[in-house]
Amino acid sequence: MQAQQLTPRGWFEAGITACALMFLGACSEPQAIVDEPENDMLVSHSLAKVETIPSRTVLLREIRLGHGLDVDSKVPPSMVTARFLAGDPVRMSMWVASTPPGSTVRVSVRDVADRTVWNAEQPAPANGNYLGFDLGRNFARGKYEVEVAVDHDVASRSTLEVLDRESWARR
Repeated sequence: MQAQQLTPRGWFEAGITACALMFLGACSEPQAIVDEPENDMLVSHSLAKVETIPSRTVLLREIRLGHGLDVDSKVPPSMVTARFLAGDPVRMSMWVASTPPGSTVRVSVRDVADRTVWNAEQPAPANGNYLGFDLGRNFARGKYEVEVAVDHDVASRSTLEVLDRESWARR
């Protein structure tokens, strides 16, 4: 058997074929997609990381914590933060790109002892809309884990921190 030398056109076609095969492999199983806060937040302080958890049917984007919601139930970039002063309003929003019909979205907040201190559930909006949650103002000083789930499948986890006035002034 003789080895055949590839021409530049042959190398080009082989490269295109390899790229197409890699692309098809990456598309074979849908996953939950959660934008990391650094991609959406325009603030200068440290931001919480969002942990993405794979799911077969859910697509959530732009999961944001912040001080307020706009008319579209979205935390605007100017209000995004993962740090709050005790007594400040805590809000969360996400863009629901794709969920099964009749789905519910649940947001839970747990303290460092893994106790649920806040929990709410809402029907998922029509695909392509924002969903906002008002987490309230009653968080004590400390760090909390915020979990977003769709129909009991966890889609993301992030951290929020609540500071007292003295800690806030020192930062």
